[in-house]
Amino acid sequence: MFFSRHMRDAAGSEDMAVNGSVTPVEFTLEPRAGEKALILSQAVITIVDTGNFDSGSYGNNLTLTNGILVELVSDTGVVLVDLLDGDPIKTNPEWAQNTGNLTLYTFGSGDNVATIVWNAPGNQIILDANTILRVTIQDDLTGLSKHQFHCQGIVVG
Repeated sequence: MFFSRHMRDAAGSEDMAVNGSVTPVEFTLEPRAGEKALILSQAVITIVDTGNFDSGSYGNNLTLTNGILVELVSDTGVVLVDLLDGDPIKTNPEWAQNTGNLTLYTFGSGDNVATIVWNAPGNQIILDANTILRVTIQDDLTGLSKHQFHCQGIVVG
């Protein structure tokens, strides 16, 4: 069966436009009760902000000091795979560098949008009872209008 789910923080929020500068905020994707595993095929990352997106910052002029982490972790929080190879996302172009894909949309008025489609390496990442996809926000992203990871793939069992 196909799944389409947002990554969520411990409180259940899907909006990553949070302040993680003092206490990092973790967003996760893992199988739900009754599911043996998730086969993740892609994540669609959305960044919404006012004004034009800058090449040297995040969204429109946010400076990220620590960056965004994307990792596969064990159910005990041990990092199994750093999907960014030790180089956290700090600027808009770094999404394109890591995914090969970033599209900017401007609508003439209102917010602008960036979408990034991240296809899983080898076309799949298997998340089972012991493996979790985790995105950690370590800076203040509250200047963004919206920020989300929407994951898609197949449910096993």
